[in-house]
Amino acid sequence: MPTIVRTTDEIDRVLDWAAEGIDGGTRYADMSYEQGLQDMYDWLFGFTDHAPDED
Repeated sequence: MPTIVRTTDEIDRVLDWAAEGIDGGTRYADMSYEQGLQDMYDWLFGFTDHAPDED
């Protein structure tokens, strides 16, 4: 298992962004729920530097 490389502030920012999407409508209607989970996992554990809330 990789070491988590994200700070609490980074994680909180992305979780707040996700909550806004739940309340205001999804930003990625063409993405499956499972793909969103995979993208979050890849970012959280440092497999990618592209955060889910970045365009």
